[in-house]
Amino acid sequence: MFTILSRAIGFLLIIYLGYFLKQRKVFKHEDGAKLSTLLMNVTLPCSILASAAPIPFSFDLFLPFMMGIVGNLILDGFGYYFEKSHQPFKKGIALIQNSGFNIGTFVIPFVIAFFPSKYMMTVLLFDTGNSIMCIRGNYLLAERIIQGKQKQSIKAILKKIVASIPLCTYLMTLTVSLLQIQVPHLFLNIVSIAGNANPFIAMLMIGVLVDFHIDRQDVRLLVKRLLQRFVLMGLLAGFVYFTFPISLVARQMLVLCLLAPISTLGPVYALQLGSTRSESANLNSLSIFISLLMLTFLSMCFA
Repeated sequence: MFTILSRAIGFLLIIYLGYFLKQRKVFKHEDGAKLSTLLMNVTLPCSILASAAPIPFSFDLFLPFMMGIVGNLILDGFGYYFEKSHQPFKKGIALIQNSGFNIGTFVIPFVIAFFPSKYMMTVLLFDTGNSIMCIRGNYLLAERIIQGKQKQSIKAILKKIVASIPLCTYLMTLTVSLLQIQVPHLFLNIVSIAGNANPFIAMLMIGVLVDFHIDRQDVRLLVKRLLQRFVLMGLLAGFVYFTFPISLVARQMLVLCLLAPISTLGPVYALQLGSTRSESANLNSLSIFISLLMLTFLSMCFA
């Protein structure tokens, strides 16, 4: 329990550090884009490579994987639908900034602290589907909304997918894992040096982008978006828990995954799509508070 709280508090302190350094003029708001470039091209790929491990394949593992994709698509749809503005740009940003699940730096520490290691498989498979959407899928959907319904060739879409260093790294790592190939420990030790910095860079970036000077209208919007996300995911988690034909342990782990904070890639892609507002970073940091309370309570109930 102490490990979980200290890690979550550590995340929040790093976010505040980024904000504090911005207030002290060490960082500018625009530096968030530079940190996101470092995250996407160095620390995130190294973090993915460092997690490579053989995965035994069975059909029962397919359901958690699909839930990682479906959960993202549902959030994408609601983000788009509940954006009142009819401007494609605002709808695209609303989609990207509330999508995805922060599994690697948030849910996995909960599982490690509260549950046996054998419970981890469901979480990792959910994160596999989630990562495919977070790393590129959600971005391509938002980009298409913003650019309009212009036709894109399969070649153009594939080119955008291949251009994503994290996604290519993830697909390569997944292939190696499914083929039961053991990656040399020397290689894992080297890439883990940069990979271990990924949570720090992600939270620092959010701190640089976040803005605690929020007017009343923006507060209402943030509360509305967070309520939409967590009520929706709470209902989906309840549906999964009471109806899915899988083991109780797997259902419990899926509930924790569905109530995870917003992916740290949301603010990154919002920047890349042209957003200059701090709403994405504010949503992300506030979602950590809510998930911390919910996951702590549920982990104590499930353990």
